[in-house]
Amino acid sequence: MGELGEHNRQPKDIDVFAGEQLKKRRKELGMSQKVLAESLGVTFQQVQKYEKGLNRIGASRLFDLCKILRVKPSYFFKTLNFAYDVNDSENNLVLAEGNSISPELSSLIKMFESVDETKKKLILDLLKSMVESDK
Repeated sequence: MGELGEHNRQPKDIDVFAGEQLKKRRKELGMSQKVLAESLGVTFQQVQKYEKGLNRIGASRLFDLCKILRVKPSYFFKTLNFAYDVNDSENNLVLAEGNSISPELSSLIKMFESVDETKKKLILDLLKSMVESDK
């Protein structure tokens, strides 16, 4: 089957990232998956799949989510300073300048984005001290 017809069960980084942003915003609003699902006209299991990146969020669904969650579409990608290399058949995240990043760095970025601002500061302080001690 051609590339478009193939089903890859691994979620794409961008779908996972958008799903994490969806979950973050839903929780910020104190909204349950059930309430969000009812607002969208889907099951809460579908919301779970969106949040895990297992199901992609289509353009019309993204539009609906923006209205319900009171955010702009850019919210779902606001801290993502990466792009996809159109020549990369694996659709790996790449730096905007065109340099590929490792799966480890991609994972680190996702985990970093999932913690609160206080923890981010602590992580950055720890990293800075580790770098300073290596000099």
